[in-house]
Amino acid sequence: MTAMGRITRSAGGEVITLAMQGLAQAMFGQKNEIVIVAEGSSEPDGDEPLSLHLDPDHPERSTVVVRPVDEPPSAP
Repeated sequence: MTAMGRITRSAGGEVITLAMQGLAQAMFGQKNEIVIVAEGSSEPDGDEPLSLHLDPDHPERSTVVVRPVDEPPSAP
């Protein structure tokens, strides 16, 4: 382990790190970033075990349906 690694992992290093993070929050405010990354095909495929419906205007209304592998896909 390097000297810097020993310092940052020590109790004193953790206290200083938390103090600097608190100071940054006090000066700049909290960062409330929520990052959602989703990848899906543009064409519906009934053979997939996942059905993903994303609502970009209201993300809380987005849904994912997971079907068991042995269950036949239903027609949309």
